[in-house]
Amino acid sequence: MSNEENTGASAIITEIEQLNLNEEEEKNKCDCLKECSTRSSGVPCENIFNHMEYFFGENEKCTVHPCFARWLTKKAKNLDELQTIDRYALLRHIKRNFNYREMCLDDEEFQEWTVEWKSTAKDERMPLIQSFLRMLLSEGGSTFYYSFCRNDIIEEDCGWHCIECRRCKDWREWHCKKCNKCTYGASSPCQRCGHKG
Repeated sequence: MSNEENTGASAIITEIEQLNLNEEEEKNKCDCLKECSTRSSGVPCENIFNHMEYFFGENEKCTVHPCFARWLTKKAKNLDELQTIDRYALLRHIKRNFNYREMCLDDEEFQEWTVEWKSTAKDERMPLIQSFLRMLLSEGGSTFYYSFCRNDIIEEDCGWHCIECRRCKDWREWHCKKCNKCTYGASSPCQRCGHKG
């Protein structure tokens, strides 16, 4: 057998081995495309939205608020990056917000949280941090949510996050499916195309 034939055979074998390695690698990847309730593949899931216990607590099943989801996808592309986000710094950032004090005065749930926060030792506060983040960064966690778009605490009844436009909007705005833009006037036709939503 000539050297050329031997090299050609080796190249084919190497290519086949590489294909087999790629197939094996594919088998070991998590195949979920969105948040799922079961993790039965046995492979560590790389979908960051399946690891929200980092923010919301171990035994809490929460749906991520769309505004937080948008912010999170900019900050963390994988699980390692997700776990570098400082939860305490995030809490401090939100608490510095202008509307935070007003919210604490008006909302009983946040008043209770504040009392508990003040009476808990610093090294035992992680469950409280997660509770706070759950209240403001998950769907239905409270009557408020934190808007990363506006850097503001918003009452659920006064605003919402448009997934298509990727921005927080006033409650009077709605997304027109015809022109694919948000428009003002909850009961009015679209200002751009006249479509009635």
